[in-house]
Amino acid sequence: MKISSIIPALGLAGVTAFSAVAQDDPKPKRLQLQIVPRPAGGALLARPIALPRLQLDLTEEQKQKISEIRKEQSQANREINQNRELALQDRRDQISDLRAEYQQKINDVYTPEQKAKLAKYTEERTKRLEQMQKLRIVLSDEQKAKLKKFSAKRQQASKEARELPLDERRAAYQKISEQYQKDYQSILTEE
Repeated sequence: MKISSIIPALGLAGVTAFSAVAQDDPKPKRLQLQIVPRPAGGALLARPIALPRLQLDLTEEQKQKISEIRKEQSQANREINQNRELALQDRRDQISDLRAEYQQKINDVYTPEQKAKLAKYTEERTKRLEQMQKLRIVLSDEQKAKLKKFSAKRQQASKEARELPLDERRAAYQKISEQYQKDYQSILTEE
């Protein structure tokens, strides 16, 4: 046998063996999204936590009904948002009403057991949010008053910016956000 025919055969055998071994390795599990502590302004958590996910064990029929309801909701939202004859506040009111109606339709699809599971999950989530609020930065009454003033100022500026063309609006929102961050940092003490 010639060496020139042995080398390619060995190379092919090595590649085939390597491919077979690589396919035997299981895929790594996907990591669940975790909350990461943020600097001042967010909840100051000692460590990231994983939130439990709600499993309602929906039947295929329920999934189909919910899918149809979501499509209707999406279409109705789109129609409201595209109707430029409505004032901004009227659009918001209609979307709010639509959202409440949507939630009611979804709740009607659930069984009593699923509703109980959902209520329990909501209660647990509320408790977690309350715990996170306790971990927030403790501000003095004077600092809280200043923060309220800054928030009101930011809200007013945001309302005014909504009326601007899209490009100018983005720049205005960025400027408003930067100003709010400066104001917020100015009321914090070294503690």
